[in-house]
Amino acid sequence: MVIKSNRTINLNRDEYRKIKGYKKNDMEALLSGIYDMAIEDEREEIRAELLKESQEALEKAIDIKGIGPERKAMIRRKYKEAMEEKEHDET
Repeated sequence: MVIKSNRTINLNRDEYRKIKGYKKNDMEALLSGIYDMAIEDEREEIRAELLKESQEALEKAIDIKGIGPERKAMIRRKYKEAMEEKEHDET
Protein backbone atom coordinates (compact mmCIF):
# COMPACT_ATOMS: atom_id res chain seq x y z
CA MET A 1 0.00 0.00 0.00
CA VAL A 2 1.48 3.34 -1.06
CA ILE A 3 0.08 6.63 0.23
CA LYS A 4 0.86 9.47 -2.14
CA SER A 5 1.40 13.10 -1.20
CA ASN A 6 -2.05 14.03 -2.54
CA ARG A 7 -3.54 11.58 0.00
CA THR A 8 -4.48 8.89 -2.47
CA ILE A 9 -3.70 5.24 -1.84
CA ASN A 10 -2.37 2.87 -4.46
CA LEU A 11 -2.88 -0.86 -3.98
CA ASN A 12 -1.27 -3.61 -5.98
CA ARG A 13 -3.35 -6.63 -7.04
CA ASP A 14 -2.27 -8.81 -4.12
CA GLU A 15 -3.18 -6.15 -1.56
CA TYR A 16 -6.51 -5.56 -3.26
CA ARG A 17 -7.38 -9.27 -3.17
CA LYS A 18 -6.31 -9.51 0.45
CA ILE A 19 -8.43 -6.51 1.47
CA LYS A 20 -11.35 -7.77 -0.60
CA GLY A 21 -11.36 -10.93 1.53
CA TYR A 22 -11.27 -9.09 4.87
CA LYS A 23 -13.92 -9.75 7.45
CA LYS A 24 -15.80 -6.83 9.02
CA ASN A 25 -13.43 -6.49 12.01
CA ASP A 26 -10.33 -6.58 9.81
CA MET A 27 -11.78 -3.92 7.51
CA GLU A 28 -12.68 -1.70 10.48
CA ALA A 29 -9.14 -2.01 11.85
CA LEU A 30 -7.62 -1.13 8.47
CA LEU A 31 -9.88 1.86 7.96
CA SER A 32 -9.30 3.08 11.53
CA GLY A 33 -5.55 2.97 10.94
CA ILE A 34 -5.82 4.93 7.71
CA TYR A 35 -8.14 7.46 9.37
CA ASP A 36 -5.72 7.91 12.30
CA MET A 37 -2.83 8.55 9.89
CA ALA A 38 -4.90 11.18 8.06
CA ILE A 39 -5.85 12.92 11.31
CA GLU A 40 -2.21 13.05 12.43
CA ASP A 41 -1.14 14.50 9.07
CA GLU A 42 -3.83 17.16 9.38
CA ARG A 43 -2.70 18.02 12.92
CA GLU A 44 0.87 18.50 11.70
CA GLU A 45 -0.32 20.81 8.93
CA ILE A 46 -2.36 22.85 11.42
CA ARG A 47 0.60 23.08 13.82
CA ALA A 48 2.89 24.26 11.03
CA GLU A 49 0.38 26.90 9.92
CA LEU A 50 -0.13 28.16 13.49
CA LEU A 51 3.62 28.36 14.05
CA LYS A 52 4.05 30.36 10.85
CA GLU A 53 1.24 32.74 11.82
CA SER A 54 2.62 33.24 15.34
CA GLN A 55 6.11 33.96 13.97
CA GLU A 56 4.66 36.53 11.58
CA ALA A 57 2.74 38.13 14.47
CA LEU A 58 5.91 38.24 16.56
CA GLU A 59 7.82 39.97 13.76
CA LYS A 60 5.07 42.57 13.41
CA ALA A 61 4.95 43.08 17.18
CA ILE A 62 8.68 43.72 17.57
CA ASP A 63 8.83 46.06 14.61
CA ILE A 64 8.55 49.05 16.91
CA LYS A 65 10.67 52.16 16.74
CA GLY A 66 13.17 52.15 19.58
CA ILE A 67 13.73 48.40 19.72
CA GLY A 68 17.18 47.72 18.36
CA PRO A 69 18.55 44.66 16.64
CA GLU A 70 20.03 43.23 19.85
CA ARG A 71 16.75 43.47 21.73
CA LYS A 72 14.86 41.98 18.74
CA ALA A 73 17.34 39.08 18.66
CA MET A 74 16.81 38.52 22.39
CA ILE A 75 13.01 38.54 21.95
CA ARG A 76 13.26 36.05 19.06
CA ARG A 77 15.54 33.80 21.11
CA LYS A 78 13.17 33.86 24.12
CA TYR A 79 10.22 33.14 21.81
CA LYS A 80 12.05 30.20 20.22
CA GLU A 81 12.95 28.79 23.65
CA ALA A 82 9.35 29.12 24.83
CA MET A 83 8.03 27.38 21.71
CA GLU A 84 10.56 24.54 22.06
CA GLU A 85 9.66 24.14 25.73
CA LYS A 86 5.97 24.06 24.90
CA GLU A 87 6.55 21.48 22.15
CA HIS A 88 8.62 19.37 24.53
CA ASP A 89 5.84 19.51 27.15
CA GLU A 90 3.25 18.35 24.59
CA THR A 91 5.20 15.22 23.65
